[in-house]
Order: sequence, then structure tokens, then C-alpha cells
Amino acid sequence: MHFFDTHAHLYDARLIADIDSILQPADNQVDFIVCPSENLETAFQTILLANRYREVYAACGIHPLMVEHITLEEWNELLNKVKNLPKVVALGETGLDYHEKTVDKELQKKWFIRHIEAAIEFNLPLIIHNRKAHGDLLEILKRYKKSLRGIMHGYSGSVELAKELIKLGFYISFSGSITFTNSRRIREVVRQLPLEKILLETDSPFQTPMSRRGEVNTPRNIVYIAETVAQIKNTSVEQVAKITYQNAQCIYNIIM
Repeated sequence: MHFFDTHAHLYDARLIADIDSILQPADNQVDFIVCPSENLETAFQTILLANRYREVYAACGIHPLMVEHITLEEWNELLNKVKNLPKVVALGETGLDYHEKTVDKELQKKWFIRHIEAAIEFNLPLIIHNRKAHGDLLEILKRYKKSLRGIMHGYSGSVELAKELIKLGFYISFSGSITFTNSRRIREVVRQLPLEKILLETDSPFQTPMSRRGEVNTPRNIVYIAETVAQIKNTSVEQVAKITYQNAQCIYNIIM
């Protein structure tokens, strides 16, 4: 089987020290990995990883909890670099995070809109982080519904919100959290969505699947997420791998 990990933070200290080993082919091959950034420093790190490794592609963006630490000048510098790099396949992760209550909501919205407008200009998808900001997130996305597309990363919202996001041109991505014993709500979202709108991600090194708890999460664990989706959808792991792989190729425009 072949997999596409749509979200893995490969520059994280828990992964980068052993990155050559982590990216070695395994029995269940991870053919492609998209590595999203969280700030200016990790944006440049993910570009370096994408340039070094065939299977790695970059997504550049500023996490909503990091927007206080970037200037408009630095943002424009990053965009000037992004638009000339073919292995940058998305902007993100961006979005809104109202859980921590440490970063001003209006500042988060301002930077989210900057990402949206840049994604439209460059014809790139967005990778969106959303935590306890469903209403504001949906309201902003609907302003751009005719020209926007993207991925709702590490989904934890309702079935209704997921269906609204699909109407707006988004895929819904699920991580190792769907393998947890208390994940009934997220599993119900998986059950009700068409497989053609679902993506898989490890969110490495976070969200380690239940069967590997206590270990550092890596892209190889994507198979456990696929197995859980297959159980929920009453289909084969091979079918889940095939369809989600095609979905990821489509949204990221990576066809090989």
C-alpha cells in the first residue's frame, strides 16, 4: 500500500535528529509528506527539507498562536520566496485558535485573511488550524467561497461544520486522534463524510495513534489511521489508502 501524509512537522526536534531513518522506505510506503510551518523560522526549515528530500513538500504559514511574532515585512519576504518555489504546495498552517486565549482574536483574524488572500493570489490551498473558533472561521471563509480551497487539518468539529466546509471546497483531514477510545464524535464525522473528501495525516510528532502511545509519532504511523477509517467506513485499508492518496494529490496538485 502507498500513503500520503498530508501534515507532519518534520523539523521538530523529536524527528529531525533521525530524519534520514524516519524517511527510509517501509513496508507501507509513505510516498509523499507535506510539512507545514508554524512561524518564519520553521517556514524556512520546511523549505530546506522539501529541497533535500524527494517525498517531502512544503507548506509555509504562520500559526494563529504565532502571529504576534512576525512583521508584515517578514511576511512579504516569505511570500516572495514562496511564489518561486515549486515544492511549496500550500500556505499554512493558518487559522484561528481561541482555546489558549493568549493571542488577540482580531490579530488572528487579520493574519488569517492575509493567508487567504495570498493563497488566492498564488492559486495554492490553505492548511487550516481551527480550535474553538468555528463561527468566526466559517464567516471569514464564506467571504471567499468562490475562489478558495484547502484542508481542514486535524479535524475535531461537528458533522454539520464539516459538511459546510466541504461545500466551500475543503477536504477534511483526520489524525491519530480518531484512534483514541474517547473519539466517538470524530468517528461519527468520518462515518458520515464521503471518503472522497477525507485526508489522512499523522501530525507528527503529535497525536500518536493509540496502539503506539508512548512513542514519538512519525509518518509511518499513517497506516493505523487508515485502518481506523477503514473500520468506520466498513471498507478495506487498501481502498482508504487509494482514495485518500488521490484526494491529497488533487488538493496539493502533486501528480507523479
